[in-house]
Parts: sequence; structure tokens; C-alpha cells
Amino acid sequence: VEVCFYGLDPDACREDLRRLLGHVQTHCERNRDQMMGAVMFTCNGRGMRFFGGNHVDAKEFHTSFPSVTLAGLWAGGEIGPQALAEAAPEQATRTGRAALQGFTAVFGIFRAPLPASRSWLASYRDDEVPAAVGEAFGRLAREAKALADAAEAAGEPTVELRRRADALASAAASAG
Repeated sequence: VEVCFYGLDPDACREDLRRLLGHVQTHCERNRDQMMGAVMFTCNGRGMRFFGGNHVDAKEFHTSFPSVTLAGLWAGGEIGPQALAEAAPEQATRTGRAALQGFTAVFGIFRAPLPASRSWLASYRDDEVPAAVGEAFGRLAREAKALADAAEAAGEPTVELRRRADALASAAASAG
């Protein structure tokens, strides 16, 4: 059993929150994720008496994500990923393995991949789209068949791969 003692410091808490929100921001930019909104559960001890200002956690979130809607509430125990104060951002911002904690700010962030700016079909005229889709399905069917052939040659089960190849070939025939 490991026991760690930590001193509560408002400036260190602000900096830790900025660091973690910056990590989330970088992660979302790198993965081209769109922030859809967020919820925040922050300890009722992280208020005016601790920070010397109101709504510090919400304000820090708004500074990092000015266009993202945030709803939140004060809590007396927050449920989130268990991470110690010195944890790396990857550990502190992970999902799963939730634990009841105290004196924390926990954010649930709703994100989704950004839609592609242009579809590959956008370069085709309307009358060319069915043939282009058929060609794409045909290519995928040939790739699936090649994978099935390779798996079969290696002695692996191929029923599912063959079924997918046949489905793609059928779709290619009806689209073209």
C-alpha cells in the first residue's frame, strides 16, 4: 500500500487544469475531433474560499474551449478516472476505471470526428457517381478476395472474408 500526502495549492490546481485541458485540446486537434459539448462536476471546495474567485474551473474550460457549451454542478465527491496529482495527461484524461474522488474537477467531453471537407464523390458529375461507386466496391471486393485467398493459403478460416468479398462484388455489380 502506497500513501501519498499532497498539499492543496490553488495556483498548482489551476496550472494542472490548464495542462490537462491543453492535452485534450491537442488530442482533439490531432484527431480532428469536433467538440460537441461538455459537462463538469467540480468539488464544492474548489470555489471562492480556495481559489479566491468564482467558477475558476468553468472559466479555465471556457478559456481552452471558448465555443463549447459547458453544463456543470458542484459536487461533494466526483466520479472520474483515477489519477494522482503527478499523473501524465494521458493517464488523467483516459476513460474507464472510474473512482470516487474528492477536491477534483471532472469533465465529460462529447466529441466526434469532423466531417470530411470534401467527399471523393464530389469530383464526379451526377451521372458518373454510380459507375464510380461500382468501381470502388469492385476494388474493395478484389482486396477482400485477395485477403481471403491469403488467409486460406495460410490455413486460416475464410468464411467471413469470402462472405464480405461476395457482398462487395454484388454491390459493385448493382451500382455499376
